[in-house]
Amino acid sequence: MRWNMLVGTLLGFTISFLIISFWRDEFEWMNLLFVLLGGVIANVVFALLIPKDTEKKWKK
Repeated sequence: MRWNMLVGTLLGFTISFLIISFWRDEFEWMNLLFVLLGGVIANVVFALLIPKDTEKKWKK
C-alpha cells in the first residue's frame, strides 16, 4: 500500500472536516469517521488496481 498517498488523503479529509465544522459551529464525528473509512477503502482499491511496476516506470 502506498502510505504517503493514504496519509495525504486522510490528512486532507481531516483538515477539510475541521474547516467545515468550524464554519458550521458543529462537529459531526460520525461524518469524519465515515469519510476517513471511505478514504482508506479508496486507497486500498487504488493500490490493488495500479500495478506495482507502474511506480518504477514513473520514477525513471
